[in-house]
Amino acid sequence: MHFGSMFLWRAYRLLLLVVVGAFSAPTLHAQPAPSSGSPSTVADPWRFSVTPYAWALGISGSVSYNDTRLGQVEMSPGNVLSNLNGAAMVVAQAQRGRLGFYLDAIYGDLTVDNSRTVQQASLNASPRIDMTILTVAPSYTLHQSPSLILDGVLGARFLW
Repeated sequence: MHFGSMFLWRAYRLLLLVVVGAFSAPTLHAQPAPSSGSPSTVADPWRFSVTPYAWALGISGSVSYNDTRLGQVEMSPGNVLSNLNGAAMVVAQAQRGRLGFYLDAIYGDLTVDNSRTVQQASLNASPRIDMTILTVAPSYTLHQSPSLILDGVLGARFLW
C-alpha cells in the first residue's frame, strides 16, 4: 500500500470510529421545569443509524497503446475481490424532528499484476484503481404519515 492509500485507509478508520462513537454516545435532554397548570412536553430525541454495506462488482474494458488495441479486460466479482487491497462502505444518518443529516462514504483500492506478450514484446502492467466517494447532505421531512415518510435531501458528492 502506498502512502496516499495508507493515509486514506487510516482516515476512513478514524472517520468510522468518530461516526460510530458519535452515534452511539448517549444523548442528554434538558427539560424546563413544568409550570403549574400546563402539561410538560418532551422534545423529539435524536435518532441515529450507521449501516455498513457492500456491493459486488465486475470490471470490463479494453487496453490500448498508441491507438493499437492490445486486448480486453474482464474481471468477475470474484477476481475483483481476490485483488482488493482494501474497501469500506458505510451510511450514517442522524435525525431530530424534521431535520436530519446524511453521510455515505465509499472507499476502494484494487491492484492487478498482469503480463502479456504482444508482437514479440513482453508487457507487464500493474493497474491500480483507488476510489473515494463521499456524499453529505442535510435532510428535511416533507411529509410523514403512518404509511409514508417523504424526506427532501440536498447535498454534495465528492469524488477523488
